[in-house]
Amino acid sequence: MAKLFRILFWIFLIAGASYYLFSKDNTSSYTFPDMRHEEREALTGSLSAAVDGIKAVIPKIIGSAAQKGEEAAAKLENKLKESTFEFLKNSLNTKLENFGESLGVDIHGVPPKTEEASPVIFAIPADTPAYFSIKNRELQSASYEIDWRDGEKDKGNLGVGKELVVSHSWKRGGDYEIKFKITSGDKVKDYQIVLSIF
Repeated sequence: MAKLFRILFWIFLIAGASYYLFSKDNTSSYTFPDMRHEEREALTGSLSAAVDGIKAVIPKIIGSAAQKGEEAAAKLENKLKESTFEFLKNSLNTKLENFGESLGVDIHGVPPKTEEASPVIFAIPADTPAYFSIKNRELQSASYEIDWRDGEKDKGNLGVGKELVVSHSWKRGGDYEIKFKITSGDKVKDYQIVLSIF
């Protein structure tokens, strides 16, 4: 592109100088040394024709350069639109996937992550209370829900930094997968503990 502008610059410079020196207004005042009148007229006519030819070609060159510039600008604009669209699409897809996973929706044919039960099992005799401590480590109050897996449930609230000790006893033997759900604002955390009653 810079090369094209240099060529155009020199063409304009030569054309302008030629036009100034050899236009009909200036040719009468400029005398060519050692030339006959016919030779001067022939040279003036040739130079005028050359200037007219350059004048005719310049708009075509400028039009061609402008057209190429417009095409390049249109291509750049389309590329920017495509890039912006892809960025927004990927950002939205990521946010939608995260939102879907938080709701437990199967996004890509892969089931959502769930907390696995601990491989460690605690054992206590039937009718003996088991004690559990729940501490709120969040920066706002939290609520808790406990499913003791024997048909009984407990729930309540904990203030910021507060701790609560809960207990429960089971009447029948067996393995119980106790579920704790702690909710603080929009955060929900699930915990599981397996307890064996004998």
